[in-house]
Amino acid sequence: MLKFNTNFFLYFFCSIAGLFLFITCSHKEVKEIYVEPIPVVIVEKESDYSNDMIVVYKKLVSSIKKRDIDGIMTCYSDVAQYSYSDTVFSELRCYNNELNVTGVDTIRLQYGSMFRKKYLDSIEYEIINVNNSKKQLKIINLWANSDYGVYEYLHFDIIDGKFLIDSHSIVKERKGAKG
Repeated sequence: MLKFNTNFFLYFFCSIAGLFLFITCSHKEVKEIYVEPIPVVIVEKESDYSNDMIVVYKKLVSSIKKRDIDGIMTCYSDVAQYSYSDTVFSELRCYNNELNVTGVDTIRLQYGSMFRKKYLDSIEYEIINVNNSKKQLKIINLWANSDYGVYEYLHFDIIDGKFLIDSHSIVKERKGAKG
């Protein structure tokens, strides 16, 4: 009975395959066969932005649950505005007793104040609407089972190809509100 040396057989087969490729294909063709182009994502293109906004939203919620103010701030643009509607409870105000603050430094103070006052301790976050129209990128979030009965409107902007919260508004819950 004949015994085959597997190393010899493998070497022989690879040599034949290499010779075949060398004879039938040019170097450029072989390179084109095995090199796949890297896809480039262009944000300016009209498309469905829902997933991108939801990623930022989930990062915001995760950072809030961890009480990570630095993580929260990475979700906001430098000129973002955080505001309360005048129809919400009078106890829901910004750290300076105003209805709104602008800029990441004051929003940072706002989150510090909300953590101290425990505003964010009893909230179950529930997205009820995502508007991915390029003209008005926003998520409407319900503070479900909270003591406040409010909606949260997160308006996004695309800055340097990255989705960031540009405006964060807290408004009184209305029956049947869909945004």
